Amino acid sequence: SLQIAKPGEACGSVQEAVAYVHGDGVSSGFTVLGTVYNDDTWNDLPRVAWAIPPMPLGGDYRVCWCSALAVCSGPSDFAVDVGLLHVVGPVGGASATCAREGPCWVEVSGPGVAASSASIVLRPECGGPPGGGEGAFSDATAERIDVVSPDRLQAGWTRIVVASGIHQVCWAPSTDGTLPYQEYVTAGS
Repeated sequence: SLQIAKPGEACGSVQEAVAYVHGDGVSSGFTVLGTVYNDDTWNDLPRVAWAIPPMPLGGDYRVCWCSALAVCSGPSDFAVDVGLLHVVGPVGGASATCAREGPCWVEVSGPGVAASSASIVLRPECGGPPGGGEGAFSDATAERIDVVSPDRLQAGWTRIVVASGIHQVCWAPSTDGTLPYQEYVTAGS
């Protein structure tokens, strides 16, 4: 099992779960993806992937490990530091107050958010199914995205046509329109 820890925390003594990672930042399932040749031992080693849905906010995290042969029930069981996880994406906190039928701009920041083509939409819930139905909120894709720096961008709409209320600002690393809604992460509201 893996545990995702905040950058300043040491493996084996994690005090607080990482935001947006289910199960107190612990992932127990893994998939063997094949083998990787290891020059040091002349053996083929299994290449393994753990599912960590959803990913934490953008930033750097410690990855701590507990053997599947052990009981992994508390922070002290995840004492082996296996490295650093660098998550590209928003750090949260994006916020804007927009008038219905008017223009709207919101700034999204986080490691690498503007390094690739990005998609920003307003949705009822990032990672949830699209809105719909009479009087319901429907997705509003940003009409314009300006890169401020590699870690900051601004998204704009010339006319917001959504139901009144608080909606989430959702970011995904692609603009090709093929990403499923589960790939969008919360950048703010």
